[in-house]
Formats: sequence, structure tokens, C-alpha cells
Amino acid sequence: MVCQRVVISGGGIGGLTLAKLLILEGIEVTVLERAPQFQMSGEVLIQPCGKRVLHAAGLLAPASSPSCCFQYDAMQIRHEKGFVLFDRSNLAPKGKTAAHIETVSCTRRQGLVEALSAELPPGVVRLGTKLLSVSQNADEVTLVCESNGVREEITCDFVIGADGKHSMVRRCLWEAIEDPPRTFSDFFVITWTLDLDGGTPLDHVYQQKIMQMTWGVGTLIGLMPISKHICCVFICLHRSILERVGADVATLKEVALRGESR
Repeated sequence: MVCQRVVISGGGIGGLTLAKLLILEGIEVTVLERAPQFQMSGEVLIQPCGKRVLHAAGLLAPASSPSCCFQYDAMQIRHEKGFVLFDRSNLAPKGKTAAHIETVSCTRRQGLVEALSAELPPGVVRLGTKLLSVSQNADEVTLVCESNGVREEITCDFVIGADGKHSMVRRCLWEAIEDPPRTFSDFFVITWTLDLDGGTPLDHVYQQKIMQMTWGVGTLIGLMPISKHICCVFICLHRSILERVGADVATLKEVALRGESR
């Protein structure tokens, strides 16, 4: 039997992109998103492989809108002593019809999901709809969901769990599968943003649209402009370096294993 009805649990980047791809194949799709509105923070780095998927779904143009996307023209990786390990300028090769596919860009998550959602037919995305249970038999899948305090049953041929690491679909259909225990890799990642207004030394990073990273022994430092005025800075440090400067690594590890950001 050809699958004609698909329900996707989770209205994130993956769920919305998949919905558009399935619709292009003539499949009836419903996306269930428990949040009453899209609320996402942070940015996502989209590599060429991801852009090819967006292009196949006809979503690359809205996903590359200047309102939510910053396009990089070059990428540099340097050694901690200063010499260049990797330098790729002109990320957009000339002479290609879809040259922008081969570039790297930094996109606001909020802007991206809003752009992707806007490309779907009305009624496909159901915001504020919480999935409560999933069951299946040989013929169909039955989902129980709740919206505005009202419960309803939805039947479909196929259900897809795009609802993150605490997926309700996974928990309902494969109860024996437990979340893997948190582990610690001895590396800490610190991120923050800088305002580039006022002629800061980082202005050239935006003007040249360069994503820069510096590698060293136990360290990785990166500069990623995410708009005309904001630059994201990230530092990855091995615990041995933190111990050298007197940081309380044991407490930091406990916080990281609890899944807290600070």
C-alpha cells in the first residue's frame, strides 16, 4: 500500500523541511507542534549539504533571506601560532546556476522556521497541539493529541518523530529504549555575542564576511558574524587548560551533565 497520510511530530527545521519534501511527492502531511507559536533562540550553521536539501524542497530562497541569514564569502582556519591551516575564499564558485548552494551561512533559528512554515500550505502546521500517545496496528497509526484542552484522535499511515531527543513517538512505540546516559568529553564550550557597532577591531570580520577559527592544543576559538552588527564568539577548551587557570572543573562538569547552560 502506498503511504498517503503522514503525521510529523515536531515543527522544527527538520520536520518542516520534510513536510515540504513529502508534499512535493503528493503525500498528505500534518505537522503537530506543541508550542502555541514558534519560539526558538540561537543560530544554526548551514553547510552546502544542508542547502542542497533545502534547494530540493524549494526552500532555499526563503531560508536564505537577508532577514534571517548571513552569507559567508570565506572560511579560514589558523593554527594557534598564527599560520593558516585552511583558507577557502570565494565560497560561492562562479559559473553555477545555483552557486549560492555551495556557500556556508549562519541563520537565525527563529527566522528559519518562520520562513519554512510560510512555504507550507495553510493547515499543514498545527501549532499548540500536544501529542499524548501513539499506537499502531497492521493497517494504520493512531495518535491522540490535545489542543486548547480538547482531545482528538488522528489516524495516518505513517508517523515521523521529529520532536527531539525526548520524542513522544519514540517513547510510545519503543518504551524499552531509554535515553542514553549523559557523558562528559573533557571539553567545555563557551559562547557569547559581541556588538560590532562603534568601529571595533572585529569590523573587518563582517566587512569581508569571513568565518574564522583558530585551532590549538586543546583549544578551538571561532568568530562567526551573524548579522551586520553582531558577531558570535565561541571557545572550546580542554579541562586541562581550565585547571591550569584555576577553574573549578568539577563544578562545571556537574552543571554540564545536568544539561544546564550556566
